[in-house]
Amino acid sequence: MNKKSTKNDDNLNISFEEVKIHKLRRIPVVGGDVQHYITKNDPGFIEFGEVYFSRADFMKIKAWKRHREVTLNLTVPVGEVKFVFWNEMKNTFREIVLGDHFYARLTVAPGIWFGFQGLSTPTSLVASLTDMTHKPDEVDRREKTDISFQW
Repeated sequence: MNKKSTKNDDNLNISFEEVKIHKLRRIPVVGGDVQHYITKNDPGFIEFGEVYFSRADFMKIKAWKRHREVTLNLTVPVGEVKFVFWNEMKNTFREIVLGDHFYARLTVAPGIWFGFQGLSTPTSLVASLTDMTHKPDEVDRREKTDISFQW
């Protein structure tokens, strides 16, 4: 998992084993819990590229994208979000819901098609830590309707 993929399309058809789930600690504190995210020694951390946040409005879908080079570490500190990963070679899907009921971090290797849907009102928050800064030409995108999945 600590290897970067190349831009060779043969490396972009990766199995679901390349999506790792890491349970995270939630520390009860008066006034609001402390939610652990990641340290530089945690599995899935490669190096710091950038951190960004995406809002996932209730029942809205953001799909589909695939990073060619970037490894993502995703968590949902606010609300609940359904992540869907697509194995293009087998045309199979894997769904994982993160958030209030299951607080964890997903490490997503390069080459995995995915999308997500907000499940909480009015919105949820997805935190993303990547191992490199954003490069628009590094991301492949498809329309939501291009991949047949019943959201």
